[in-house]
Amino acid sequence: MAPEIIEGCVYNGHYSDLFSLGILLFIMVSKHAPFLRACTNDPHYKLIMGNRQDLFWAIHSKNKPEGYYSKSLKDLINWLFSYNPMERPSIAEIMTHEWLCCPVPTQEEIREAFELRKSLLAQENYQPDSHTPSGSPDASIYGAGAFRSLDSDEKVERTAAPYLTEFKRYTQFFSTADPEKLFTTLGLYAEKK
Repeated sequence: MAPEIIEGCVYNGHYSDLFSLGILLFIMVSKHAPFLRACTNDPHYKLIMGNRQDLFWAIHSKNKPEGYYSKSLKDLINWLFSYNPMERPSIAEIMTHEWLCCPVPTQEEIREAFELRKSLLAQENYQPDSHTPSGSPDASIYGAGAFRSLDSDEKVERTAAPYLTEFKRYTQFFSTADPEKLFTTLGLYAEKK
């Protein structure tokens, strides 16, 4: 909320929304809020009220790479965070601000960048199949009565779930292998452990 709302003053919604626009812009760029509340008790907003934006940006730039916040972005956000609502820019002034008038990527460039990120993430999360042991496990590892509810001559049909890559998670696995072979493999691993 804008400081005038927190202080309980009569306010103009347009100017308060511009303050909120500054908050949203800061969060979109920084991935965290600029301050908790726009009041004198908040140490970060107190720097803005006291015209110490240089310290405000120094604090927020601490864990960011050099030049993370451009001079024009800082200027626009400082303007939007003005304590006095009448000092905040109009929409027309924002639209002509240097930070918004810089070159922007085309839709095709954005698509290519996202496809590259997606492929890098897929490579990073790729988990190759591990070696499958052979043989058969000792029946004692299953314990007595493992299949109490089944008659000995009754055959249970098991089918493998379909493998859907988009549902791959670290807490589950999917396989195209025969369920009997998987059961035997799990038994062999359990026998080793």
